[in-house]
Amino acid sequence: MTELNAKITDVTIYKDSALITKKIQTKLQKGKHSLLVCNLPDKANENSVRVKVSNSAFLRDMKIQKFYQQEISDEKINKTKNKIQQDNERVELLKAILTNIESEKNTLDLLITKTTTSNNNTQSFELKSDSWFELLKYYREENVRLDTEILKINSEIKELTNKNYLDPKWKTTKSAAVPINKVEINIETFEDSEITIEISYLISEVNWNVNYDFRIDSEKDKMKVTYFAQINQKTSEDWTDVNLTLSTAKINQQNKYPTSKPKQITGYKVERNDKTIYNNTDNIDWTLYYPELASCDDCDEMDIPSRNIEGGKSKPESIPKKKFMKQEASVSTKLGSVEFNIKTKNSILCDNQVHKLTIKTLELPLKYQYISMPAWKSQSFLEIEATNNSKYPFLPGKANLFYNNAFVATNSFYNEISPAQKFKLEIGVDDKISVLYKEVSVKTVDSGGLIKKKKDIHEYEIIIENLKNSEINSIIRHQLPIPGYSEIDLKIIEPTFDEKTSDVKKLDFNGMEWNFNLAAKETKILSLKYEIEYPHDWELWKP
Repeated sequence: MTELNAKITDVTIYKDSALITKKIQTKLQKGKHSLLVCNLPDKANENSVRVKVSNSAFLRDMKIQKFYQQEISDEKINKTKNKIQQDNERVELLKAILTNIESEKNTLDLLITKTTTSNNNTQSFELKSDSWFELLKYYREENVRLDTEILKINSEIKELTNKNYLDPKWKTTKSAAVPINKVEINIETFEDSEITIEISYLISEVNWNVNYDFRIDSEKDKMKVTYFAQINQKTSEDWTDVNLTLSTAKINQQNKYPTSKPKQITGYKVERNDKTIYNNTDNIDWTLYYPELASCDDCDEMDIPSRNIEGGKSKPESIPKKKFMKQEASVSTKLGSVEFNIKTKNSILCDNQVHKLTIKTLELPLKYQYISMPAWKSQSFLEIEATNNSKYPFLPGKANLFYNNAFVATNSFYNEISPAQKFKLEIGVDDKISVLYKEVSVKTVDSGGLIKKKKDIHEYEIIIENLKNSEINSIIRHQLPIPGYSEIDLKIIEPTFDEKTSDVKKLDFNGMEWNFNLAAKETKILSLKYEIEYPHDWELWKP
C-alpha cells in the first residue's frame, strides 16, 4: 500500500468548526491502486470525510483506517529519564569548565597588558627582542587554544539542551499504543496519468470573530474603517499558505422552526380611590396587565427615565409601584450566510494564539450631531451617524474608536449592520459646545371656579453656545414630569408644537426634542414654560 502526504490547500472557517481541504497530485499507472492519502486529526469528524479524484480515475472505495504508533515500555521510559538526568549534569559541568576557561583567558589578557604598558607607578618589563617574540607567540597560541575550547563547550551545551530524547513518532510516555487515523482510498485509473486527489473533512476547535478600527477625522465627513478577522485554531495541524474563507454559517445549527406558546395574562390588586392614597384596603379591584406594556425606561425616544407628579392630603409611608412585563426578545434564524474570501494566502498555526487578518478597508460617510440633556447634565455629547455603504455586512463584534488619531473607547455591536443600514457611534463630551439649564421662575397661584385648585407655573431657559469655528447640528432633549393621578393636570405653554415649521417636536411620555443648526460662535436661547394644576388641598411632592 502506497502512502502519500496530502497538503492543506483550502480552509473554510465557520462559527463553530472548519472545513479542511487537502490535495495531492501523483502519477499512477493504469490499474487498481490502494493509497493512504492523509492523516486525520483526532478532532476531525469522521462522518464528514469526502474524497474526490480527477476525471482520469475512478474512486472505488474510501475508509478510515486506524494505525498504532510504536509502544513505549516503562523500561524505555526509565532509561530515557536517566539519560536526561545525566545530560543535565553534564551541562552543569560544562558551564563550570567554561567559567574557568573564560577566567584563564581574562588573566592572560591582563598579563600581556601589564607587560606591554607602563604608567607613573609601574614600568614595563625590559625584554630582549627574542623574548618578546616568544611572549607574543605564547599569547597567540593560548588565545587560539582557549577560544577553541570555549567554542567546543558551547556547541556541546547547545546540543545537549536541544536534544530530542524520544522518537518523534512517539506522542505519549504511556505504555499504551497511540492510534492514528488515516484515510485509505481504492481507485482505478484507466490510463497512465497524473491524477489529483482531494480530501475534505470538518473539524472542531476552531472559531473566529470580527474586530474593527473606526478612525474619524473631524475635518472630514468620512470615517475610515478597517475590518479585521480574529482566528484561533487548536486542530493539531498548521495551516500554511492556504486559501482562506470565513463564513457566518453554523454547521451544527438547528433548522427546526419554532412553535408558538401561549402567553398568560396576570394582574394584581390595586386601590380604586386615588385621593386616600392606599390608606385602606377595603376598596380593592383587579387591574390586568399584558406583555405588550413597556415601562418608560424602554422608550426609544428618550434615554432618561420619566418622573411622576404625585400628591395628596398626607404623605403615605409607602406607595406601591406599578409593575410591567417587558417584551420578550425575539429570535430568528437566517437561511443565508455571509462568506469572506481572503484574496491572499495565509498561514494560521496551531499555537492557541489569536491571528488577526484584514478583511477590508472602507470609507463610510458621516453625519455629526451634538446631543444635550441640560436638565440632567450641562454637557453636549458628540454622536456620529454613519451609513454602511459597502457590500459587506458588519457582523457583531468589538470596535476600537479613534477620533483625530486619539483612542476614544471600545464599542460593541450586538446586532448585524447590513449594507445601506445606518448606525450610530458615541464619541463623548465636546467642551466647545456650552449648554446651560436655567430656572427663570417658579410660582404658585390659585385657579378654578367653584372647585378651588392650585396652579404651579414653571419657567426655564436653555442656553446653548457654539464655540466652534464651524456650524453644528444640535439636538436638545428634555423630559417633563408625568402626572401620577387624574386630579393632576400638566399643560405645556412654551414651546408650541407645529409639525410643519417648528424645530421642536413632542415625544412620548411628556418628552420633547429640539433639532436645529447652530452657526459658528452663535448662541441660542430656548424657552420652556409649563403649568401644573391640582386640587387646592393637595401638596405636590418633588421626585
